[in-house]
Amino acid sequence: MSPLITTKASASAQGYGLFSASAVASNFYSIATVTPSGTGSFSFSSIPSTWTHLQLRVISRDTRSAATNGYIFQFNGDGSASYTYHDIYGNGSSISVDYGANQTFGNAGYSVSASTFSQVFAVGIYDFVDYSNTNKYKVYKQLGGFDLNGSGTLVFGSVLWMNTNAINQITILPGASANFVSGTSFALYGVK
Repeated sequence: MSPLITTKASASAQGYGLFSASAVASNFYSIATVTPSGTGSFSFSSIPSTWTHLQLRVISRDTRSAATNGYIFQFNGDGSASYTYHDIYGNGSSISVDYGANQTFGNAGYSVSASTFSQVFAVGIYDFVDYSNTNKYKVYKQLGGFDLNGSGTLVFGSVLWMNTNAINQITILPGASANFVSGTSFALYGVK
């Protein structure tokens, strides 16, 4: 089996101690994929509670006139001040952090916007750990970023949703008014 993450020398990231166990490709099951061209917000709804975890894989670009646009998550239609996030950003020359408590949303990642190089997209991976466990608050981690011909941003973060309900709906909203463009994809997977 080939590694999920490799270095330029094709060495497994696990071999460097980054992961304690290798993921098995057959443990990921496609739930739904949305290609939201021409819309700014949408939801994955009726998510079954049959998996241990969820993973959302994103490729995104939108119509905002700025270089980038953040997007956010809400769960089960909850827009109350029950989200807390921590983010670390790196751009190749500096590092910054961001924190928010009692927010009405969970920070997600960036979408590359219309004023940047054509055909450049941002990417993100989100792991929703124990999303259906009703005995604890929900947490997800994010890893994402984009490259703009030598500049760009890498984001690593986590979000706490202070609610014990199983996540059965994930709503994606743009941080600023914009619509996603063709080529954008949000793919949701169940993980055993």
